[in-house]
Amino acid sequence: MRDPRTEIPSELRDAPAGAHPDPHGLGKHARKPRPDKDMNKGFDPLMKAMAIGMDFAYTVGGGALLGLLIDWLAKTYFTWTAVGAVVGVATGMLRFVREALRAVRAASRKPPE
Repeated sequence: MRDPRTEIPSELRDAPAGAHPDPHGLGKHARKPRPDKDMNKGFDPLMKAMAIGMDFAYTVGGGALLGLLIDWLAKTYFTWTAVGAVVGVATGMLRFVREALRAVRAASRKPPE
């Protein structure tokens, strides 16, 4: 035996006859999407700068880890870790400067919007 309280009335099963596509009732005052105002457009320079900075950090960390591995294999006391970190900083700075200059040149070539 079915419980009549759990049955959906026929008026509620279908959408109303005059269903409005604007659920908030704003009509012509509703905000229209602007294709020229892309939300992610403002984050693009920030993400490029963050990638350049993270590349520097990963290069330094990679050099130090490589030196630590050599220290572990050679049974030396953090000699190669220091060398790897210094080489990582030098390589990271070189890459950082190159990427930053490349980003500045690319930004200066773009026409202003």
